[in-house]
Parts: sequence; structure tokens; C-alpha cells
Amino acid sequence: EESGYAVIEQAGTYAVYVNLGKRIVAIQPATIYTYGTASSSTSDANVNSPFVASADGKTLTYTVENEGSLRFHPDIEAFGSDVSRWKREYYVDLTTLDIRQRLEGEDEPNKDYVWKPGTVIELNFKTMKATITE
Repeated sequence: EESGYAVIEQAGTYAVYVNLGKRIVAIQPATIYTYGTASSSTSDANVNSPFVASADGKTLTYTVENEGSLRFHPDIEAFGSDVSRWKREYYVDLTTLDIRQRLEGEDEPNKDYVWKPGTVIELNFKTMKATITE
């Protein structure tokens, strides 16, 4: 912290967590995990198939492992059990390639889309855009 500002010295993807009730503010490196039938992590209870950061830390990439559905969400230590996975779920709008957060009450995004094995998904959270290469 410098003059009341948080300073991040290393490039990467971070999540900011604020819980006013518990008086917690955390800025921590985030891992973006995948789950679904297109991932080796088939349920949100067993997530072990993350996006991988580029060497410069500016983008994250995931190569689809199986045919099927795919969901992803960030995880940081501060979330603990306070924030359920679906409340921090992100998705790619397949018409605009915008990265969006699933809103409360919103149906599961892209639930009918079938991902193909070998498809590469690259996320750029600075631009909030994705690149998808089949």
C-alpha cells in the first residue's frame, strides 16, 4: 500500500474481494477454473482444470479437453466458502466474444453450446474480450 492505494507489482490476473460485514478487503492472484463435461473437472465440487496464464501475465488460455459443456469461475483464497462458485461465474458471449459475469437469477449461459476438443479459449480481462480458436 502506498498513499492509500493498493499497488500490484507483478502482472497477472487478480480478483478483488470486499466483504463489509466481515471488514475484509483482499486483492489476490486469481486462478480461473473450468468445469463441465468439456473439462476434466466434471462438477464444481472437483475443480482442477484451470486456465493457464501467458508468460507476460496478460491473458489466460484453456484448451478444451472433451466435447460438451463448459463453465468457468475465478477462485482466490479470500473467497473461502462465503462466495459460491455460480455467484462468481464468468462466460464468453459467443456472439460478441465479450467476457461477462453471470448475474443472479440468470439462466446458465451457453448451456446448449457444445465445445469441441482442442478448441482454445483465450481470455483478456483487461479488454474483457475472448478469442476462440477451433
